[in-house]
Amino acid sequence: MIISPPQCGKTTLIRDIVRNISNGNEEFLFSGMKVALIDERNEISGSYLGVPQMDVGIRTDVIETCPKDIGIMMLLRSMSPNVIVTDEIGNMDEIKALYTALNGGVSLITTVHGDSIDDIRNRKELSNLLDSELFKKVIILSSKKGPGTIEKIYDLESFDKQLKELEENIRSITKEKQEALTSFEGSTKNMLIEEIQGRYQGDIQDYQIKQDNVLKERKGVEDFMRDRNKHMTAYYEAFLGKDYVTKEALENMIILMEQEKASTVAEALALYKSER
Repeated sequence: MIISPPQCGKTTLIRDIVRNISNGNEEFLFSGMKVALIDERNEISGSYLGVPQMDVGIRTDVIETCPKDIGIMMLLRSMSPNVIVTDEIGNMDEIKALYTALNGGVSLITTVHGDSIDDIRNRKELSNLLDSELFKKVIILSSKKGPGTIEKIYDLESFDKQLKELEENIRSITKEKQEALTSFEGSTKNMLIEEIQGRYQGDIQDYQIKQDNVLKERKGVEDFMRDRNKHMTAYYEAFLGKDYVTKEALENMIILMEQEKASTVAEALALYKSER
């Protein structure tokens, strides 16, 4: 996902990405993939009479002047793309369509208006885009050194991993501290306190600060996950039906897909219904 204010080169960048994925790259032994481009405002491909006037690659199918959520569903049903690309995602219907594409095994590339990852996180609907299952990386653009300046690249999967590791380190330190206090309680208590205060107080304060920061970050993640789960429940209830948004039904549909009896959620739902 590319986050960028207006006039910072996100449309040009996404056009170049589409072309390179579509054409492939012999130097990197990459033969190219089938790309589906939903160009709602006809800014990426510049199509005229259905023919792209901009180079978007030899394996790229273009749907122009079509709402993104509708275009995504059309592509999933008829074109079997490897990658779906859209510009300027902005509402919940479009985000729901992205989740549908993800469930169909399609990779996603899109852009969104914004100044930073915090800007997107603080906007209720768009915060769902920061789901690490939906997008693996986030690129922040600006025009500080001209259009297309890359300010930062976030790895959402790496962030989740680092947060878990930090929480595990905090738990380990807390456990060791408790074991030490329990072992020496009543024997050399005063000496131990003086030792800790004299030699380790700085480390303890640093760990406490890190723990407080982790707790704050964890609360933010939990709030985000709670909001996302509410959204996912509401979406899948509409997609699957109330009777099939249950732990048993979802587990059975996952098994069907893992056994390759079904390749999409819709196929798994139909097969599960027929086997009941």
